[in-house]
Amino acid sequence: MQANSLTQVILYPSYRNRIGHLMGIQTGGPTRRGRRPGASKVMLEYLDRNVDLRKALRATGIFDPEDEGIPKGIAAQISNNVPEGSYVLEVEEPYEWFPSH
Repeated sequence: MQANSLTQVILYPSYRNRIGHLMGIQTGGPTRRGRRPGASKVMLEYLDRNVDLRKALRATGIFDPEDEGIPKGIAAQISNNVPEGSYVLEVEEPYEWFPSH
């Protein structure tokens, strides 16, 4: 996120009792000329009430989709591919079989 941009995240609700992950789309746009708007899928993981905030923040960042630290199911869920025959980036309901940390 930059000082001269606007960012919005829209999260897709899970219709299960226990929510471990929320899927959504993050959009961003410039407030100045010269940059283009963009969108990407995002997944947020519930970390529990008693979380080490510093440790959690150190684990954030931009990761290679092939990184072994990312479960394959998560990488597939947040892939930004638009399927053939489709014209928009769509988000599926989150699968709750992902292992929690």
